[in-house]
Amino acid sequence: MQIIDLDKDNVKINIDAITLGNFDGLHLAHQKLINKCVSLGKSGVIIFKSHTSEVLEDDKFKNILTMEDKIYLVKRMNVDYCLIKSFDRDFLSLNPKEFLNYVKEHTNFKNLVVGNDFKFGINASGDVSTLKNFQAVFNYKLYIIDDQFINGVPIRSTTIRKFLMSGDVEDANSLLYRPFSIKGVVVDGKHRGRNLGYPTANLECKQYIIPAAGVYYTNVIYDNKLYKGITSVGENLTYDEHDVKIETHILDFKGDLYGKNLTLVFINKIRNNIKFNSEIELINKLKSDYNFAKNQDLDLQLQDYMII
Repeated sequence: MQIIDLDKDNVKINIDAITLGNFDGLHLAHQKLINKCVSLGKSGVIIFKSHTSEVLEDDKFKNILTMEDKIYLVKRMNVDYCLIKSFDRDFLSLNPKEFLNYVKEHTNFKNLVVGNDFKFGINASGDVSTLKNFQAVFNYKLYIIDDQFINGVPIRSTTIRKFLMSGDVEDANSLLYRPFSIKGVVVDGKHRGRNLGYPTANLECKQYIIPAAGVYYTNVIYDNKLYKGITSVGENLTYDEHDVKIETHILDFKGDLYGKNLTLVFINKIRNNIKFNSEIELINKLKSDYNFAKNQDLDLQLQDYMII
């Protein structure tokens, strides 16, 4: 797959089919768009570097995937070209015709694949009806993919976000078609877990949306190996510490992880965070969490759609 930065490279290539958007999550509905492009010949995916919500609404917006993750997954879907583009104020100011002209000029696409809720151009003034009207002007065939559902739930990034923010990682995973994962570097902590018999890796991870506070059964990818983990997300209520942390006890692992990169894979939620009256109570609960994780199957096998 060739990666092209449209902000740097004044490219003019010929692509049979393209799709474009934020692709935050690259969930099942996104995958359907991309697979359709791949089926139509030489394929391209245009991904915006910043999420539209980040530019228009909230500069503290956190993503389900980083750009690096998106490129990694798109490559695994046998896409020929991944084109990345800043979604900045200049690009936002383009009217629908100017928007399409920009894309056509750089890719000369023959087929355009979008979802039926696709919006583009200044103030989101363009939609699928606009795309239909411009087919003759820009000489392309339009493919509109219907909304996708699982058990009546719409497959959308906003839905996945809601699940993650309420701690429903299993439901989020079903829409993603892979476990929700985050990557980060292990930083030094207060070593309380080690003193309690359950040493933890304290993950610094600022670019991703983080699931709701709680204790989760996770898998940990380190050095291309997969381990079981127990991950606490949130405040340390027992010690009255109110900064949010992501701390993971990795089962059957010994070694120094400080400064190392880990991928944390959220499988399901074990329980809510609890304030314990004593360290003995805390240790007993950690034992219970450990036994739960120990009895789970480790069967992900670094599958293709994992972020590593």
